[in-house]
Amino acid sequence: GAWFLLNGDAGTILRFDPETLDQVPSDWTQGAYRETLFGAVDFMIDGSIYVVTSENRFVVLYRGELQDSEDHHPSIESPIAIYGGLDTAYVWVLEEIDGTPTLLRVERGSFATVTYQLPFDWETDAGLSELSQIRDMVVLENRGEVLFVTDGAIWRASIPQA
Repeated sequence: GAWFLLNGDAGTILRFDPETLDQVPSDWTQGAYRETLFGAVDFMIDGSIYVVTSENRFVVLYRGELQDSEDHHPSIESPIAIYGGLDTAYVWVLEEIDGTPTLLRVERGSFATVTYQLPFDWETDAGLSELSQIRDMVVLENRGEVLFVTDGAIWRASIPQA
């Protein structure tokens, strides 16, 4: 029931206690992992906390402790957003590779990945210009869709259901 706030500039995850939301939040990692979390771009929570950083890192924390070796984590390049939760089977990372938005499906536990490229008909000058402004995404696994939010529109694409 707690609220969490990612502060990538300070390398912290702040925890707001649900009974005392009007009080100063606590540093969930108690100062640990500031260097690891510095430059964090986005995060998602499903019991564990998954973070992607501007240093192209994929970080997993559980109960305030860093989990697994980074050798097992997926390789990411220029992350934009991460999505997942209790209602998804996978963790989804939106990244930019060579200037093109790319969706990465990550299996929890094994961190095995599947990469999805843009739909063919989106690769136009107008489409790539608009998609270069992606700010966030939502993955609707049960519908086999991903929604991208840009500065000027919401784009929808199909993804194969696993």
